Amino acid sequence: MKKKLSIISIISIITLMLFNQACQKKISSSAASKNPTEVSQASAVITVSPIHYTHAMVLLGKTDGCGYILKLDDGSVLEPRGLKEEYKKDSLEVLITYENMKGLRSICMMGPIVNITDLKLFYK
Repeated sequence: MKKKLSIISIISIITLMLFNQACQKKISSSAASKNPTEVSQASAVITVSPIHYTHAMVLLGKTDGCGYILKLDDGSVLEPRGLKEEYKKDSLEVLITYENMKGLRSICMMGPIVNITDLKLFYK
């Protein structure tokens, strides 16, 4: 388990370093063009302290048996458990941290079921 956690940590650090380089280039070119919307849309993962938040959009599932789902920037879909009522708004952009809940199945079957551990509104 420790070895797996170490590997995940190393991969996360390398990913963040590469992502940081890409963001720096994006910010530099955006500053030159003076278009602030390009800077705000540059990231899908935002780091606050050591916690990594993932950008997602809350959507009302269009399939029978689905409640609200979370669509990530890469197009994948999550079925959230623990999504508070105040965040159940179609097309609401949020930043989330979550845990996979393995072994659970749902009627919706749109994506993996996850437990939302933290959620913040995304401001552009």
